[in-house]
Amino acid sequence: MQLPNLGLYALVILLAKATAMQVHSQPTDAAMSKPAKAYSTAGFTSDERAIVKVAENFLEGIGARNKTLMLDQVLPSGGATLLRNEVPIFTNLTGLIDRIPFDLPQSMEERISGQPVVRVDKDIAMLWTPYEFLIAGVIDHVGTDIWSFAKQNGRWLISGVADNSRAPDCDDGHAAGAQD
Repeated sequence: MQLPNLGLYALVILLAKATAMQVHSQPTDAAMSKPAKAYSTAGFTSDERAIVKVAENFLEGIGARNKTLMLDQVLPSGGATLLRNEVPIFTNLTGLIDRIPFDLPQSMEERISGQPVVRVDKDIAMLWTPYEFLIAGVIDHVGTDIWSFAKQNGRWLISGVADNSRAPDCDDGHAAGAQD
């Protein structure tokens, strides 16, 4: 596109007005409701990005109260191990999804709260993610999710999950994502 010959002064005025319009425009509801990600997938391979996206879709299902979206990301008979107060709870991934209180009147959200670590070997992978779980916009608990994945028919699916959970103010010396 070629601009008409307006002269430098007119061009500066046009740019200033365009910038002011962008600065003063209101964000959309979607932009206001989604916080910026606490991590980056820059430098990840396409498989690593696809794996993180599957986990993001699964977590999005919690906030959207969409069991179908969650089930679409998993191998239903895959395993889940949840450590609650140092006591393991074993279930399959369908059972894990069924444990989520979708009838809770307050909003729920689980989000990845730090830089994920992804490892891939051909058709299996793992993803390590620190997380925050919010109820009504307030952090209820934090922990680490360890996801395992299997590639089926060219698509990554969650084949297992292990996670722990603690109060957000718990200083146990092992911050989510910390490595010894």
